Amino acid sequence: MEAPRTPADLIHHNCLHYALVPMTREWQFRGPDEPVDIPVQGTLSCTDGTVLREAALAGLGLAVLPLFMAAEALAAGRLVEVLAGHRLPELTVYAVVGRRRNLPPRVRLLLDFLSAHFSTVPWAPRRP
Repeated sequence: MEAPRTPADLIHHNCLHYALVPMTREWQFRGPDEPVDIPVQGTLSCTDGTVLREAALAGLGLAVLPLFMAAEALAAGRLVEVLAGHRLPELTVYAVVGRRRNLPPRVRLLLDFLSAHFSTVPWAPRRP
């Protein structure tokens, strides 16, 4: 089957589902004015991203995967990015602490570590 060219083409594909996210949000793309929901269907729904990656690698369907899980397979050509010009909403990581004047040093150390770790993405493919 030919790779999808637009989000609407996904209705003709087996779209694997990460069950901890509602399917309408998982396959929701950013439109010019508002989000675009695609009513996809698939034969596999699970709560483990590794299982979804392995299913996609086995050719069972399309999966929405975080880059850190797919980068190696993408670089090796075992996975192919589809709909590259269409973006899904980005996920954000938050660290929430109680309002205090002085944070305990261990909490400050953790926040500094998380900030440094997530400010760069070593798994991101380098583009020419």
